[in-house]
Amino acid sequence: MLVLFGCSSGLDKAPGFERSEGPSPELVARFGHAPAKNPSGFTYQPDVVVVEGGAAVVRSVSGDGLVWTIDRSARGMDDLDVGEVMFLTSRAVGRVAVKENSGGHVSLTLVPVQLQEVIRDGSIKLDVPIDAGDVDAGGVTVQEIPDLPGTVRTLGESDRDVRPVSGATAPASTTAFASAGDGTDARVAAIGQQGRRLQPARGGELPPPAKSKLRVTVGKWQLGTALDARGVTLSAFHAGGENLKFGGDIALKFKELRLATDLALSGGRASYAGASIRGIESLRVRVQAGVANGVDDNAKVRLEVPVDMAPKQIVVGGVPMVVVLKLKFFLETALTGRNSTLTAEGEWALGGPVGISASRPSATTFSTVAPMIDSIGGISTGPSGLVIGSEFRFVVGFGIPGVAAGPYLKLRASIGVTNGSALGAPLARCQRVDRVVKVGTGVGLNLDSELVELITKRIPGRQKLKLDLETEVLFTIDKSSQTRPDVPLCTG
Repeated sequence: MLVLFGCSSGLDKAPGFERSEGPSPELVARFGHAPAKNPSGFTYQPDVVVVEGGAAVVRSVSGDGLVWTIDRSARGMDDLDVGEVMFLTSRAVGRVAVKENSGGHVSLTLVPVQLQEVIRDGSIKLDVPIDAGDVDAGGVTVQEIPDLPGTVRTLGESDRDVRPVSGATAPASTTAFASAGDGTDARVAAIGQQGRRLQPARGGELPPPAKSKLRVTVGKWQLGTALDARGVTLSAFHAGGENLKFGGDIALKFKELRLATDLALSGGRASYAGASIRGIESLRVRVQAGVANGVDDNAKVRLEVPVDMAPKQIVVGGVPMVVVLKLKFFLETALTGRNSTLTAEGEWALGGPVGISASRPSATTFSTVAPMIDSIGGISTGPSGLVIGSEFRFVVGFGIPGVAAGPYLKLRASIGVTNGSALGAPLARCQRVDRVVKVGTGVGLNLDSELVELITKRIPGRQKLKLDLETEVLFTIDKSSQTRPDVPLCTG
């Protein structure tokens, strides 16, 4: 059954899915749990329509997660009109922009909605373990959303927490230090940057989820994601051309990870007390980079990873939710000189919870496990530096693939590495490592500008998406620098 499910062009062609009494564990892992029509402790908004049957009545989903094809006989489907909010499962929640009947199926184009557009009154107060259980029991899944746009963009000013000084303007005997930013928390992504799209998977349908690991190609980059009980790793490799070589990964190591969040809704208005994560043991970073022709080969990219990692599904009072982990990757290289290379790796331990409560960050501590400055290597006739960073965002809520609405917590780490010019070695070869770690919490949708444009094009009348309900607080919880050797030529 699972083989037929993964290879069919529509779920209705696989035996056992038509008119089944309930969804299989595989379908629940893929499409989520069904909601209760009258949940305990929650009140839906008046225009929310619960369509019964859950994952068992899903026939197909488009590669961008917006178009859902549902069994027309599903109870509640006849009551669902354009403009109302469908609640089918935790991963099939949205306002209906288009409803088209085709034989025994109904095709629905869904517009992402805010949490407050679904829940009028209720409380989401959780403290749950985040484990990588077996996918057949509804545990971790890694879902690629292949048709999401804007996955590759030029790094914008708001994406930089650490900045490399351009080696093209630095004297050969000095170091292109990676210096920390000014601390300004700009949260609006650069608009107008050129985005690149992935190719559709199997005719534009949403592919089946992977079990804990997935590798995707994004433009000229290959991204690997892995999630299990020991941690989460995001790896990146530059796969295009011979002038820039890059390979690296950022990993969070776990031990009995738990996520806590506290959100109250009353009359469709949210009161958010914050969120926190316990059990993150360390942050590890490894990089290898090289350029053939010097300055002209450098990269400055922000990668939106088209993957939903779902380590936990929960049901609160009959309202199903999923804990989704979304990832971003940042890279800026400033290598100078022909055939320059730069390598480094390091690890730092985190102590205590990571999060924000009552508009104040938790007292998270940082200590060095493996000093990155001890590992800096590479060859360059000019100063070389790079910045690698990643954002790990945990969202508790519901929505559609790629767009989840609800309270979230994000951890953002940026590491700058600098290796001085070999020509300056007789005096001093300066090396430096900068580290900036930020934590943020908020409530709302996390919609990329290109995704907003895509959704808007599919909506008759082009009505405006409700994006103004998102709020966020962001704090720098760690900011450190280490320079070697401790001489005026390097520290000055």
